[in-house]
This record gives sequence, structure tokens and C-alpha cells, in this order.
Amino acid sequence: MSLKFDPEGGEMAIISEDTFNDLSRYVSLRLQQGVPLVDADWNEMEDIRRFELRAFLKWFVGDGIPDGLEDSFRIIATGADNNFNISVGGGNEGLNAGRYLVDGLDVFITAGMFVSDIDTSFTNQQLHTSQPGAAQLAEILNVPVITPIPDPPENPDEIVILTVYLDVWERLVMPAEEPSLVLPSLGTESCARLRREWVIRVRPSSDVPSSGDSDYLPEHSYIALAEIRQDSTGLITPERLTDRRRLGLKVPSQLDITQLTNDAFGSSYGFNGRGQPALPISMREVINAILRGGRPAIIGPDELLAIEGPHSNPATSFDANGNQWLFWVRGVAANEIWFQRQIDGQTWLPAALLRNTNVTTGLSATGTSDGAIWIFWSDEDEAGTRADIFGQVFRNGVFGPEFTVSNSIAGQFNRSVSTQANNSNQVMVVWQNSSTSTFQSRLYNGEPAVATGVIDVSSDFAVAPALVISADNQFHIHGLDSNGLPASILRATWQADITTWNVPTPTGVSITAGPLELAAADDPFGGTWLLYTNGEVSITGSYLRPNNPPDPPLVLAETSAAPLNLTSTQDSEGNLQATFVTIVGPGLTTTLQRLRLISSI
Repeated sequence: MSLKFDPEGGEMAIISEDTFNDLSRYVSLRLQQGVPLVDADWNEMEDIRRFELRAFLKWFVGDGIPDGLEDSFRIIATGADNNFNISVGGGNEGLNAGRYLVDGLDVFITAGMFVSDIDTSFTNQQLHTSQPGAAQLAEILNVPVITPIPDPPENPDEIVILTVYLDVWERLVMPAEEPSLVLPSLGTESCARLRREWVIRVRPSSDVPSSGDSDYLPEHSYIALAEIRQDSTGLITPERLTDRRRLGLKVPSQLDITQLTNDAFGSSYGFNGRGQPALPISMREVINAILRGGRPAIIGPDELLAIEGPHSNPATSFDANGNQWLFWVRGVAANEIWFQRQIDGQTWLPAALLRNTNVTTGLSATGTSDGAIWIFWSDEDEAGTRADIFGQVFRNGVFGPEFTVSNSIAGQFNRSVSTQANNSNQVMVVWQNSSTSTFQSRLYNGEPAVATGVIDVSSDFAVAPALVISADNQFHIHGLDSNGLPASILRATWQADITTWNVPTPTGVSITAGPLELAAADDPFGGTWLLYTNGEVSITGSYLRPNNPPDPPLVLAETSAAPLNLTSTQDSEGNLQATFVTIVGPGLTTTLQRLRLISSI
């Protein structure tokens, strides 16, 4: 038994130790004649009822915000560096208050739970360390105070993930704390109460506390509300805030299920006698089979994120963590190579200047499995008499020194660079020597200092090279044959054992009109996409399947103006992304566009 005392030192009512055991499988108390009813029996009856209700809500309904109360516990960015607002999302009465089901517990929120009904902010919680009396309240509640949001990182390139979460627990409230529990007409106290408490906390992590963490408290339940991607400014803006609440919680009826299945699969759809779907093959497998058969889902074109323009010669790639990198040339007073990169698969860092050049006539980038990003470009000298290919590698958070890929002589222009990396972190770079109309290449073995010499590919090619890495880890070059239009797109393969390229062979795809720009990508299923333009306001694609004739040409995108500087890359799933520039308007405004071909979901 436990004895409770009031603040004046007087004895108060005794509450017996709990007798409820959730594994005893008791579901009810049955009162017997002549047997005294004690507080432990009453309390166990209540605990059985509460346990069954909580188990039902936890396992058959789940965590989430009920349908119709979507604003409940919504975290709102205010632009402050140490605070955010919390949406109440409902009324001030228990039945219509904002609420969240957390671990089988119905948690509700009203404006009256904050220091100010008007300012329902993180720091205006009564337990926040900035509030007077927070430490004393923490002792009463037997929990830590709410600590401030952690300081931002000092490194401008660093992003810290913070999780905003709901901390829920229950505690005993006695008459010493709540005088209304004393019955004035009798002058004696009534039963004690259990109260459900909650606060909102922030921790530097991508998830809520779990057993073994220093901030984990037994008998507490946690649920994530939002994620903050904190940069060196510390400002909490809408762009840096991601809602992590589960919305629209609702127990569906049979009518809901019937409506959904009819809309998705037709009125003849049903379940078999074991409750399994009647589809012999899943919809995802069917859709993937269609996409891999050469009929891609086309998204875009849409405008890419880069804002520093005018733009030309875009290049993009993905690093080993799935983050996208974007490079482009910005030509105003000078030709500048700019770049922009993601850091968590979705957040773009601000655009930054990589370097100033003279006249840049091509960019290309590729990522390797060791986390590096290689960037190559063509740069004319100041006099405009020659052009060389240069490169630079981003590794371990910094760009290394510039290195020379090709040394030209007067009158020789090396342009239209293309690059790819294989599974062994070998990086192949190919360009066109416009003086001799020959494609040339160089292979780097993991480091700029370890490379083959410059190797001629073939004089059979014309137009810019389009380099790909195939599903079997081979390098292939695509280019137009040099016999004029109409012309075939040729393909040459790198022969690693003898460090040379084989004789180019026709792909079966012919081009009838120009001017032409070419891009290519091999997918993980053995196919090749050839993308090309012919001076019109469209991008055309042909799909090459192994040991099959090429598919008929397919118009993949119509644009507002003729697409220029067409290039391509692919993500880890084999989805193709083409980037290009369009020039629109009387002021020659440029927009940087992308087109995505989805071959796997």
C-alpha cells in the first residue's frame, strides 16, 4: 500500500497497490455477496476497461489525426530561430477539441493548455524552461523541463535534422494538488484521478526517443509531429519544415472499401474465400512490366530549381547517397560555372559559383560509388584560338584542384564533353575534336592522376557524343554518323581488355532533320533510350531493346521554344532525367528544364 500526505503534513487517503496485470487475461470483475468491495477491486476494474480500449485503439485504429481535424498539433514555421507555432485545430470542448491518437491514447489540445490562449507557441508551454515556475512544475509532474531548440550548426554546408515530437504520459492527481476533489458538503476527499499529460519537445535526431536513449522515459509514449532541417542560420521556415503527422485517421466501412476497389479495378473485382485479392498479379508488377517494355511514364518538362541565369550547357548527376547535383553555365559579363546540390534527398542548398571560365561549350558530370562527383567542361582560351577539356572532383566535402584532360594546339577545339562512371569507380570522359571531327576519350581510375592517355574513338561520328554505362557495366558512345542527313545514330563499345573502342555500328535509329542534339541513357533492364532534337519545339525518343529492332520514335515533350544543350542522367532506380535549356521572350530569357522518364516505381 502507498500512503499519501497533503502539503500541510496531514494524512490523506490510502490507495492500495495496483493489482492489474495485463497478461492475467482478466476481462471483468464479478461482485460476490458478503465480500467487501475494496479500492484495489475498483481500480483493477477500471484498469481492465482502459486496457481493452487502449489495445483496440492501438492495434485496430492506429496512431494519427482523426479525419476532419487535420490542423490538430500542426507545427507552423514562423521564421524564428528558436520557436514555432502549434495549431490547436479544434474547439475548446473535449469532444470537438483537436486531438491525436498516440499509442492507443486519445490526446487532445486546446488553446487553454498554453500560457497564452493567443500565443500557442513552443516556448509558451508551461513546462518550457523559459516560463516562470517551469522547474517547480517539472518536479510535480516528475518529468524534465522542455529544453530550447538546439543551437544551429556553424558550418554553412551542414544540415542538422531535428524532430518535433509529442511526449504523452499519465499521472495520479490527488486532492492536495486539486482542491476540487475535496467534497465541501462532506468535508472529505473523493477519489483520486488519473490525468493524461502531454508536452511538445524537440531533439536532434530523425526519430522520437526509444528505449536506451538518454531522453527516453518509461511509461511515456512518443509520436513525431514534424521534422526541421536546421541550417547555420537557425531560422525555422516553411521550406525547412516537413509535416510528419499521420492525417485522415478513420475506421473505413465496407462501403468505403467497395468504392475504392470499384474505382481502382472495376465493379467485377472481388476477394477470394480467404480474403485475398482476386488479382493474380499485383498492380505494381503490371505497371512495371509496361514501363520496362519501353513505354515510360513521362513527367514534365518542368523547371529545375536553379535560379542563377541566364543558363546554358546544363549537366546533372546523382551522388552515392541519391542526392542530385546540378551544374550550368551562367553567361552575363563572363562565363561562370554554377552548381547546386541536394543534401538529404530533397533539400537544395543555395546556388554557388564553382569557377569563372572563358567560353564554355560543354559540361558533364557523374557520380561514383565512393561518394565523389566528377565535373568536366570545355574552355576556350581568351583569344578564341583553341579549347581544352578540364575537370574537377568533389570529394569529402570539398572540390579538389582543377586538372587538364586534353591539351590542344592552335586551331584545335575540344568540345561537347560527356562522362560516365562504372561500378569500379572508373570515370570515362569523351569529347569531340571539332578540328578533325573525331571523338576522343580518356579513362580515369579513381583519381585524376591515374588515367590513360587520350584515345581516338572514331572519325565516323559527328555531332556531340552521348556516353552511357550499360547494365553490364560497359561504356558505350553514341553519335550521329558523319555522312550528313538523313543519318544513323551509331554506337561504339569500350573494350577494356585492349583499352580501345570497337568500330561503331548503327543502332537502327535514323535522324532526318537537324540541327541535332543527342542524349542517351542505358536502363538497368538492358535497354537504351536515345533522346534527340531536330530544331523543333520537341524532344523525341527511341527505345532500343536487346536483340530487337528499335521502337518507333516517340515525342516525349513539347516545349515553349526549341530545346538546347540536351543532356541526360539516371537515378539508382534506372529512371532517366533529361535536362535542357529553352530561350523564350524578347529579352532572350532562359529557363532550365528537366524531363523525367519513369521506368521503375
